Amino acid sequence: PAPRHRPRRPGAPREAAMNAAARSLARTATRTAARPARNMSALTTMYNTVWAKSNIRYMVYIVGGAIVLEMLWGKGFDMVWQSANQGKLYDHVDWSKFKSEDDDEDEEEEEEDE
Repeated sequence: PAPRHRPRRPGAPREAAMNAAARSLARTATRTAARPARNMSALTTMYNTVWAKSNIRYMVYIVGGAIVLEMLWGKGFDMVWQSANQGKLYDHVDWSKFKSEDDDEDEEEEEEDE
């Protein structure tokens, strides 16, 4: 007798591909789980020996780092702002150019009155 074939459904090839992908993923996950642990990097080792041992150390590190980085960030932007606005800021004005002789006379009169 001739072999019987089931009629194919429209989504059958897609389901077969998905099943093959799921089997491949399961094999990869099994191989990954069976691997021995790798050596830790120097950064991970430093983290574990210095910061992870004490919660207070870690918190001081975070707060201190935030303060230092904020200071550096602020000074950096102040430098950028001053260079972009050179000659336009109060600190850049040469006030000796605006001093008049009348101001000197007023100061002398005030000194004489005392």
